[in-house]
Amino acid sequence: SPGDDYMTSAKFLKIFDKVRGMIPLTVDAEIRVEYGDENFFPSTYHVRSVTRDQNTTRVLLAPPQTTCKARDRRIAASSATDLQPCCAPATESCCAP
Repeated sequence: SPGDDYMTSAKFLKIFDKVRGMIPLTVDAEIRVEYGDENFFPSTYHVRSVTRDQNTTRVLLAPPQTTCKARDRRIAASSATDLQPCCAPATESCCAP
């Protein structure tokens, strides 16, 4: 039923007030929503847009971006300034007397 697919504003405000009572909130912070169901594992979504018409407020969620761990690690390693080479310079021989 459609009622099961949507959260009422009263339920949202109850959750919001509970969180606000536990931690300080920054009013201009980015809003993220955690959502999951029997088809999708819980994940954090970003709010793409909010629209309102008559008595309905719609929040469009953007799925999280997929990352490539190998690429991200390579970029992080190449940007590190304190990396030292693991081997001796090529001009030095390992077997020289």
